[in-house]
Amino acid sequence: MNWLRAVEVAGSGIRAASVRMSVIAENLANAEATRTPEGGPYQRQVVLLSSTPVQDTWPSIMSEQGFRGTELEGVQVTGIVLAQQPTKLVYDPSHPDADAEGYVEMPNVDVPLEMADLTVANRVYQANVAALQTIRRSLNEAIDLLS
Repeated sequence: MNWLRAVEVAGSGIRAASVRMSVIAENLANAEATRTPEGGPYQRQVVLLSSTPVQDTWPSIMSEQGFRGTELEGVQVTGIVLAQQPTKLVYDPSHPDADAEGYVEMPNVDVPLEMADLTVANRVYQANVAALQTIRRSLNEAIDLLS
C-alpha cells in the first residue's frame, strides 16, 4: 500500500471530524438562542459527509500478481445543512420572545444528542491521529532497517 495515500485518508478523516466538532460547538453555543439575524430561533446544523476515492493505492506489481486492487476511500464534507427537526414550544410567559399565549419557540438543538455526536466526532479524530502515528512509526522502523 502506498503510505502517502494512507496519510491522505487519515488526513481527510481528521479534517471531517474537525468540521463536525466546530458545527456541534456552534449548535451547543446556540441551544438557547430564540432570536437570530434571520428571524426566529436558531436552527441546528448538520454536517453532510461522503466518501471520496483516494487515487491508486496498490502498486502495479500487486495487480500483476493477481491481487485485485481496491481504492481507499477518504471522507469529505459535502455540505452543512439545517436539521429538519421541528423547533420546540416552551411555556414561559415572562420571556421577551413569548407569543400572546406565553409560548416561546426554542431551537431544535437537543443538548444530550449534540454531546453524544461530539464524543463520536472526537473519537473519529483520535482514531485518525492514531493511524497517522502508526504510519509514522512504521516508516521510521523501515528507515531504521534500511540504514
